[in-house]
Amino acid sequence: MRKIVCALAVSLALVGCSTAPVETEKETPVTTQSVTTTPEQVVSSWISQADPENLGSDVVGELRASGEEGKREIALVHFELPAAVTAEQVAGASITLKTTAEGEPTLGVGYVKELWSDTETTWALSEALEPVDAQVNAAGQSVTIDATEIVKAWLAGERENAGVYVASMGKEAEFAPAGDDDGPQLELTYHPHGEPAPFTPAKEADGNCLGYAMGVKENLYADEIGMDAKRLQREYDKGGVQAGLDYFAAVVFDYFKENGVEYVPLAGFQAPVPEGFYRVAMRVGFHDIDAGKGIQVDSADFDYHFRKQLADGSWAEKLAEAPSRIVPGSNIELDPGRYPWDAAVQWGTPRFGGFYDSATVYFALKEK
Repeated sequence: MRKIVCALAVSLALVGCSTAPVETEKETPVTTQSVTTTPEQVVSSWISQADPENLGSDVVGELRASGEEGKREIALVHFELPAAVTAEQVAGASITLKTTAEGEPTLGVGYVKELWSDTETTWALSEALEPVDAQVNAAGQSVTIDATEIVKAWLAGERENAGVYVASMGKEAEFAPAGDDDGPQLELTYHPHGEPAPFTPAKEADGNCLGYAMGVKENLYADEIGMDAKRLQREYDKGGVQAGLDYFAAVVFDYFKENGVEYVPLAGFQAPVPEGFYRVAMRVGFHDIDAGKGIQVDSADFDYHFRKQLADGSWAEKLAEAPSRIVPGSNIELDPGRYPWDAAVQWGTPRFGGFYDSATVYFALKEK
């Protein structure tokens, strides 16, 4: 059986994805984004040893911490976290408090281990605090806390997000409370697309699209990864392009399982990926190239193509007879399913324009 390849058959006299081989490796920066909590996403309170039944919020306009013997006061802050970010994506996190009193207090920070209400909490909550070895910098009117590991633990489910406490090791400290313009803030820096792959140039002989997406210099043809052309034909005849795509995707995933390739199916191009993985997009195309004869999947009427995401959020691809390239116009914000998946230039004739026009299947592969 003729091998079905990502650049289609040699009988099509293919040309490359770009005009010249890529000789040198291109450095692409790892892109991060930041999000800062809004006042509506923050709740604060404080508890008092001297007045153990006090409700922190009944003292309007204050958020206090003191280490005075017998009169300790502990500030409590809870932040709502972005639902779309995973622990693996976090690059850094910091909590900022604005002080409303003179001096630079020595502060400690830690987990609150029980959920609390700003209108009901009392000194009893002091039994549910756990200190954390986190860097705390007090300078001028600002206190900055490195909360990277705290936030990672919350997002990973290792700790319940019941907020943090801030305690003074000596003199009393006062902070602007939640709801205030200068109230507590959490800034989270993260990789919006996980830890994507770098751009690794490949020459013509370095494999096809699937091999390139997997990081191996091999031509991985459809029949070699377990595709049954007759089965694909039946699936297409019965359910059209989507049925054919579903079958081929199952073949690819089965191949990964059988060969120990770690992968994770993704719901979409912005779905979070585990640490050390990168995104891959896949499409197929079914077209009656010899017009009037109907779709014949064991001929040039069927093909598949893979692209992988780079460290700057753009996407790269490789066809079997061409060097790798970065997909023109691709970027970190635009759904790669909206880019042209066009083969007209590569195959030398307009009839192959937009050949890969199925839905897009996304999955993540583990970096080698």
